[in-house]
Amino acid sequence: MDADPAVIAELVTSALIYLGLAILISAAIIHWSKGSWVKTSAVVYTAGAHTGLRWHNQRNEIREVYVNEDELHSSVPGTELTVFYQPRKPSNWSLKKPHGHTVVLAAVGAGMAIIGTIASFLDFFAPPS
Repeated sequence: MDADPAVIAELVTSALIYLGLAILISAAIIHWSKGSWVKTSAVVYTAGAHTGLRWHNQRNEIREVYVNEDELHSSVPGTELTVFYQPRKPSNWSLKKPHGHTVVLAAVGAGMAIIGTIASFLDFFAPPS
């Protein structure tokens, strides 16, 4: 049984489109379920034997957290660092961008869907053999 190249091309492009859309929707659901994060600047400070970060939230309230010196990568007091925090739960904060992997997942899904769509159109407009 010989496989028709047009049928195989149609199956591959359809698979790319549907898989890409599924990955893109999954990334959107993951991003939505984690909630929004706000980017702000924080200052490293010391209080006695403790080292911490201090920043202002969206309501101009001062937030302070004690951190391990390992997390600060040997930053001296007074250094400004970028901090991400959740407005509804300020105890959730991070020095790393929180949605980095979700953005990569969304880009891969969108890329697959776009490649599948373009390949489908190119196959549609290809001259019959």
